[in-house]
Amino acid sequence: MLDAFEIIFVIVPIVIPALLIRVADARWVSVLVLLTLQSSFLLPPFGYALMMVRSVLKEPVAFRPFLRALAPFLAAQWLLLVLILLFPQLTHIGQSTADSTRLPSAPVSDEELNRRFNEMMKLPEVDPNEDLNRR
Repeated sequence: MLDAFEIIFVIVPIVIPALLIRVADARWVSVLVLLTLQSSFLLPPFGYALMMVRSVLKEPVAFRPFLRALAPFLAAQWLLLVLILLFPQLTHIGQSTADSTRLPSAPVSDEELNRRFNEMMKLPEVDPNEDLNRR
């Protein structure tokens, strides 16, 4: 279980932000990360899910039959991982073109942009009498 925490809480927060700086498609990156994490839990012989299943079984199972039973699932998962890696647009099926852009639907004028900046930078109003009462 420590591997899961290490991957999810240490490696992902360090690696993924740096990757998202270089690649703007967050949906594609997240799908790739999730598929990779899922396959790492099943990767023989050290995948956490495999170790847990083998420890729970009453009779020991030989590794080769266990691997043979798991092979179709791993092959399908790796095929999906390769397809998503080669064709990122697969992660955007069913998404409209308006959802795939970060641009506003209508152009923003310079005056509107300045007004929005001023609203964000507005300091809270301070009552001068209140400041004197605190002293």
